[in-house]
Amino acid sequence: DQVPVLSYVPSSLNLTNNTVSIDLPLNAILTGPGEITSWAINATLPSGLNFGLNNGTIWGIPTQLFNTSNFTIWANNSGGSSSAEINITIVDQVPVLSYVPNSLNLTNNTVSSDLPLAPTLTGPGEITSWEINATLPAGLNFGTSNGTIWGIPTQLFTTSNFTIWANNSGGSTSVELNITIVAQLPALSYSPTSLNLTNNTVSSDLPLNATLVGSGEITSWAINATLPSGLNFGTNNGTIWGVPTQLFNTSNFTIWANNSGGSLNATITLTIVDQLPQLSYTPSELVLTNNTDSSEMPMVPYLNGSGEILTWELEGTLPSGLNFETSNGTIWGIANELMPSTNYTIWANNSGGSASTQISITVVDQLPNLSYIPNTLELTNNTESEDFPLEATLIGNGEILTWELSSELPEGLLFGQNNGTFWGVPTELYPPTNFTVWANNSGGSVSANITITVFDQVPVVSYDPSTVALLNDSSVLQLIPISTGGAISSWTIDPQPSPGLYFDTETGIFAGTPIQTAASVQYLITASNDVGSISVTVNITVEDLEYELMNGTLMLVNNSILHAYPPISEIFSAHYEIEPDLPDGLYFDSVNGTIWGTPIEVLQSTIFIVYANNTLFNDTFSVLIEVVEDTDLDGLPDDLSGFDSFNGYIEDLDDDDDGFSDIMEVDCITDPLDENSIPNDLDGDGICDALDIDLDGDGLYNIIEDNSSVFKSKFNPGTNPTSPDSDGDGVCDGPKVPVNGGCTLGPDAFPLDPSAHTDTDGDGKPDNMYGNSTSEPPLELDMDDDNDRWTDADEVACGTDSLDELSIPNDTDGDGICDNLDDVLDLPFNLTYPNTNLTLTLGEEMNAFLPNVTGLGGVSSWEIVGQLPGGLTFGERQARASSLDGGIRGTPNETLEPTEYTIWANNSLHHRWYKITLQVSEDSGAAEDEDSPIQWGYLFCPLIILMLVFIVLVLIPKEKVKLKDAEPKNTKSKPKCKAGLGTKEEPFILRSATAQSGELLLSKETFTINNISPANLLDIVDLNKMSNGGRFRLANLQSRNDSSKQGENLVSKIPSSEFGVVQFKLAFDDRDEPTEGEQTYHAKIKVGNESVYFKWDVEVE
Repeated sequence: DQVPVLSYVPSSLNLTNNTVSIDLPLNAILTGPGEITSWAINATLPSGLNFGLNNGTIWGIPTQLFNTSNFTIWANNSGGSSSAEINITIVDQVPVLSYVPNSLNLTNNTVSSDLPLAPTLTGPGEITSWEINATLPAGLNFGTSNGTIWGIPTQLFTTSNFTIWANNSGGSTSVELNITIVAQLPALSYSPTSLNLTNNTVSSDLPLNATLVGSGEITSWAINATLPSGLNFGTNNGTIWGVPTQLFNTSNFTIWANNSGGSLNATITLTIVDQLPQLSYTPSELVLTNNTDSSEMPMVPYLNGSGEILTWELEGTLPSGLNFETSNGTIWGIANELMPSTNYTIWANNSGGSASTQISITVVDQLPNLSYIPNTLELTNNTESEDFPLEATLIGNGEILTWELSSELPEGLLFGQNNGTFWGVPTELYPPTNFTVWANNSGGSVSANITITVFDQVPVVSYDPSTVALLNDSSVLQLIPISTGGAISSWTIDPQPSPGLYFDTETGIFAGTPIQTAASVQYLITASNDVGSISVTVNITVEDLEYELMNGTLMLVNNSILHAYPPISEIFSAHYEIEPDLPDGLYFDSVNGTIWGTPIEVLQSTIFIVYANNTLFNDTFSVLIEVVEDTDLDGLPDDLSGFDSFNGYIEDLDDDDDGFSDIMEVDCITDPLDENSIPNDLDGDGICDALDIDLDGDGLYNIIEDNSSVFKSKFNPGTNPTSPDSDGDGVCDGPKVPVNGGCTLGPDAFPLDPSAHTDTDGDGKPDNMYGNSTSEPPLELDMDDDNDRWTDADEVACGTDSLDELSIPNDTDGDGICDNLDDVLDLPFNLTYPNTNLTLTLGEEMNAFLPNVTGLGGVSSWEIVGQLPGGLTFGERQARASSLDGGIRGTPNETLEPTEYTIWANNSLHHRWYKITLQVSEDSGAAEDEDSPIQWGYLFCPLIILMLVFIVLVLIPKEKVKLKDAEPKNTKSKPKCKAGLGTKEEPFILRSATAQSGELLLSKETFTINNISPANLLDIVDLNKMSNGGRFRLANLQSRNDSSKQGENLVSKIPSSEFGVVQFKLAFDDRDEPTEGEQTYHAKIKVGNESVYFKWDVEVE
């Protein structure tokens, strides 16, 4: 018999354990003539499945798991056999996953009755692994072996959604779980709970701080009513503080302390009473005079402090004539009766209580004024005076009761103790003496002073001669006074005698030998006794010959003028001479002894004697004269014999005036007296080459610059000691620039190679090179100047300092590529494809079969395990670039039975795989006759299907599809924003930026928003567009390629990618209308309808 062709469709059975499959029963398909007489299969089917030996049908419900296996089935007849292969895979059932409760409301650091929270699995199927989409809050744990959440939370956590997957060979089941962690609530109290305050008075109970016992941070405070004026409530800490400024009846206040865990409260009682001032009177001891107005009246009370006094009280009766005002506490009036010291208590009262004080009041008698005329008595011994008797004069009211005298009177004088009268005749001499007389009554005492003197006779004295001329250190003075009056008790002289002369204050003798010249001095000599005194004058002149000499020498400078050198003391009307003769150029005046002129020859120290003669005296004076040399005629002596200065002259330190000191010229072996003999100074530092330890002035000592032209180290550089720039590259060899220049500041790290001079990290490789290296071997350019393991090029591209080892690019994923340049973050990611089965038709171009990559990480390479059929391609390299994106494309040119492929997506740290089954089939209708009924079926079937679809669309109610929009929770920023949640109330706040006028500026932050419907067009709105002049837009980073220029991708609407992602920076564009002057723009950007909000300030300079 003929053997028909055997096949099964599908040829791969993917079944689920214990589950009815729509692919079963799987009937054999026989194509062609011939009758099958028997059927066979090469192996036993999995448990639950059956093979029909009479028809080749596979049917049943699998009851065991089964890895993909190949079975061969034969259909037999007398003509032979036809076979077909099928693959059978039985995966496990996936139960339904749930958690009860599905929202965990926990308290920080507190055991919860909901934990551990175990999953509930409904339905058959064994879970082999568990996953959760994000890290749980601190303190909570996720059991990857059983899906249990357990632990005690240790951080606050706003309500967040977590997705948990339970996986087995049949796939995954997931559930979403909300977790919220609120703060603990501590116990709240205040101490004291009753505040008794005084108006306008600081209280020791304030500030009154809240006492919190237990864990939990309070986030807000509230009070049920407004506190009295002057008191404040701290809404950030619950403290009551301040000074009350109003009275307040006792009232209760309730205070609440709140956090995410709830609220607790405490009650305090508050009372504010009035102040009570301190009461006093000044003076507190009041002494009044009878019938006399007092400056202390009216006596007003002094109240210290706040508080209004309402009533006043006085204990006792005031003296006659005095009054107490009960409305204000004032005492006033004029006392008209005597009264001993009496105490009174006065009270000042108000609602706050009473303040009291005591005063004493005394009323004494009046006192008249006492005086004596005259009050100075100059009496003569044993002689009556016309001033006696001297009676007391009393003016005013008041009766004197007693009299007193301070001391005993001179002999012969008397004092009346009943009336205060002086009388009598003195009988002894008595110096001027002051006496005090007191007149007393009940009002006190009044006093007067009187001076009494009893004199003797007045002296008379003279001197002869009264004018005397003396020669200094030679003449002897002996003047004796002539006394013709009364006895002299004391002598004085004014001024004091000149040195060598003395005056005897016992005898009045003026004598001595003068030792200091003096012009005529008039001395006033006074002789005194008890009766009086007499003064006479004596004139004395002391003459001498003297010249002023500094250090004993008259020093002159050769060829320098001496204008005049007169004696500082001379003999009156004398004739002057000098021996020996003065040196040439100097002259002597015989009338006044002056020396003057210009010396024209050098003279060693020589003594000259000057003679002065007149009719009274002959005198001499020795003058030591020296004339010193002055080579450069600058008026300064060449040499002062070891002195820096002498007699006002300063030694010339540069005798030849060539700019170099004599000492330096001696040290530098040049002639200090020859202006043409000058030391050499290569670097112009003022130190001659013979003494300079750094000839070229480059900061390197001569001793280490050996001119070997071989660089061994910075301490043995091999450089030229006579050239500050050995290699001629313009940079000094050492760390200094010569005074006379020649190079810029070094040191040169490569002083013998003109191609380089800087080596920041000291690794022997130059930071930069200029021309070809002359070193052997040649220098190599340092690609990492600061030795921080980032190349200079990378640091420039990454925006860090290539010369600062502490300035290092950010590299979040640690792959050696900085974040600014890293197109792929080597972080975890997830990989899926639209489905696991891909069925293609031979010769027909397929739609691109593209992956969906989610998560923080990116894909850097793709792999597929297995050879794709001809005509199909797979992108194997960098992700998300054209044609290299992990997609399968093309037109298959060969058939393929269902075949499993594993696709790998990789970055340097993470790998994900996904399995698909690919089948390529022929178009079974291609070989049929065009006029066959089947061809008509191809024509009408689509029409029928279109009509059915139309009926469904028109008649069946449609559910509105809602596109996923941009939301704050799906928005990420790199780097992170300064603050904000992305909501309208709390927008993302970007770092402020500064731009130049007419500049385009992009934000430092890059934003990525995911979980958006693919190809969704998002609106971009600047809420401050009018004031900002439309300067703010977005830079769409997804549309940018390597060749795009900055600013070509500025948009006002941004589309999401096929993966539902947008990526952008905020852009400030001042190019169209450049800002004039300084101005700050404030942008508030809204992206999308669900509205992610951004706030960005840009200052234009």
